[in-house]
Amino acid sequence: MKSFLDVKISSEVMINEGPYSGRKVFLFADQNGKDWYEERKTWEAVVMVDPKTNVICALEKDVEYLTIAPGMNLYEIKETSIPVDMVLGNYKFIDGVFISIA
Repeated sequence: MKSFLDVKISSEVMINEGPYSGRKVFLFADQNGKDWYEERKTWEAVVMVDPKTNVICALEKDVEYLTIAPGMNLYEIKETSIPVDMVLGNYKFIDGVFISIA
């Protein structure tokens, strides 16, 4: 299982052309300096977990759609492993396993 731990904003970039010209975007890295936008290219699906509670804060089958937040941990998952009754906040993700807390 791939992981991307302790998300940090690595830099801010101003877009100077195209439809988003004049807008600022954030780039993210993990605790080892890996770039999220490079790392995610090989991931199937992803959960974002609060490292203090292990509660799932976000889940995305298409990794490119995930909006991440500083301080969170990300883990690659198989889409087939997502519980059919999945509701954010009702599950923890510990050692690669979905655990219901509802």
